[in-house]
Amino acid sequence: MKIENSLGSKIRRRRQELQLSQEELAAQIGLSVSLLRDIEHGRGNPTIKTLGKIFSGLGMEFESLFSNVQTTLVSENPEEIVRNIAIQLKALIALPREDQELASQIFRQLSLILQEQAG
Repeated sequence: MKIENSLGSKIRRRRQELQLSQEELAAQIGLSVSLLRDIEHGRGNPTIKTLGKIFSGLGMEFESLFSNVQTTLVSENPEEIVRNIAIQLKALIALPREDQELASQIFRQLSLILQEQAG
């Protein structure tokens, strides 16, 4: 399953759990119904800001985006970890400025959590 479809399914399921129509959720979070519909059906390409609005409106955490997601980028080899981080940073640089700023805030929060766990 494509990640867009998986994401859309999670959003649709949560909206239905809350017994909200697409129209009600869209009005509540300030999005168009057509954009929300496209995202739910895996056709949209939402920005991080848009996802933030949706997740906030549904009472969801960003980490739920990554539940049940497996990756091959996990390694204990420091050189491979650095290489994988560089790849992710290049992808981040390609994002619009607004999305870069939101991603940067998320990374800062993750860094603080990791520092608390290590200390």
